[in-house]
Amino acid sequence: MLSHKVLLKINQMDKNNNASSGKWSTRGMNYNPWAYNSSSTVTYSNVSGCGYNIFISILLNILFILLSPIFLIGLLIKK
Repeated sequence: MLSHKVLLKINQMDKNNNASSGKWSTRGMNYNPWAYNSSSTVTYSNVSGCGYNIFISILLNILFILLSPIFLIGLLIKK
C-alpha cells in the first residue's frame, strides 16, 4: 500500500503533466496554477500543543512581572 505522501506526489505529477496551456503558461511550458508549492499539506495536528506553549509563556511572563518586585525588595533588604 502506498503512503499518503507518495499518493500526493503522484497526484501532483499527474496534475502538472496534464495542465493545459492557459494564461499562466509561457511559450513551450505548461504551468498548473493549482499545483502545490510544498511537499506537504496543511495539518492542524499540533494546534493544541501550540496553544499550550503560548499559554505557558504568557503565564510565566505574568508570574515574572508580578514576583520580580518581591525578589528585588529582598535583594535591597539584604544589602
